[in-house]
Amino acid sequence: MMNRDTKYRKRAMRLWEEERAQTAEELQANWAAWSSRLHKAVSQIGGWLTELQTRVRRRPS
Repeated sequence: MMNRDTKYRKRAMRLWEEERAQTAEELQANWAAWSSRLHKAVSQIGGWLTELQTRVRRRPS
């Protein structure tokens, strides 16, 4: 009885470790994707602000 409990416990722990590792990989991939999107958005906003600043400077007072 003790060996069977240990066997199932080990299997459950192994499966949990595999799932945890997969979750960590998915989180890392999601973070990389969102980081890239955020970088693009910030760059776009920076471009708009630069363009707006240029237009404001050119406008006659």
